[in-house]
Amino acid sequence: MKNFLMSIADKILLRKRALIETVNDELKGIAQIEPSRSRSLIVP
Repeated sequence: MKNFLMSIADKILLRKRALIETVNDELKGIAQIEPSRSRSLIVP
């Protein structure tokens, strides 16, 4: 990837994304949500 300056809009979006991901991680920790590992009903 080439090095170039980011636009102001991209910087704002990245900041918002970081905030949303942080909030999601905190909520997952509070609710103790874990995705199920198996996708099928038959367990080997």
